[in-house]
Amino acid sequence: MLGLCFTLAESCKSSESHLRCRFAARSNPSVAANMRCKDSYPEDFQTAIKRSPLKEGELQELCAKSSYPPVFVYGHLMLPTALKYIVDIPQTTTVDMVYATLPGYTLHHFAENGKPGLPTIKPSSSSSDVVEGMLVFGLTREQRSDVQEVECVRPGHSIFIDTQVQVSLIDKIHGYEVKSQKSVDAGTFVWSWTSENTELQPMETSFWPIDDFLSGQLYANMVREQNKVPFSYN
Repeated sequence: MLGLCFTLAESCKSSESHLRCRFAARSNPSVAANMRCKDSYPEDFQTAIKRSPLKEGELQELCAKSSYPPVFVYGHLMLPTALKYIVDIPQTTTVDMVYATLPGYTLHHFAENGKPGLPTIKPSSSSSDVVEGMLVFGLTREQRSDVQEVECVRPGHSIFIDTQVQVSLIDKIHGYEVKSQKSVDAGTFVWSWTSENTELQPMETSFWPIDDFLSGQLYANMVREQNKVPFSYN
């Protein structure tokens, strides 16, 4: 029902065709990407960004080992350390994520002291609009529910939907490497509240600026907790 933040368990259909991650060739609007791999970004985030475009066979492998369709994130959960903290994954464990775009949507945010706050997305009337983010593979049902608690930025105003995102691949055709876009079934959270009486503001970018979050105390706390040495009773 629109206006309700569905649980991921309800949204994850159990049919065999939905448990697989389907993909197919699809045209993609020509949009200049705003996401850049800055030297100031954490090393694990740089690694995730640089993983795109995927090499031949990598997308099939990622989909094959995932029990549920991947989740597209566009806020602070794009950062591997933040994601691991939220879903309780050890810092030494690698999370499978890759750069992706969601066509037909735009970024919005809740203003916080004149700066971009937590983001959400809304459908756009322009097919050339996209939202940039990271596509996360291999999350369990429980971990997907943990993501829900964070990505439903305003309870009752966001819903989890099935959609398709674009992923870049490098294919070999007659010995030449050719870059292409693939459409991948995924899930993500979108704003569904119809009232205009909100603090939601549109953003003039397709990529949520993470620099302020990286320099903030919340991320520092996440990094500290993730890198704590487990206590030993020996």
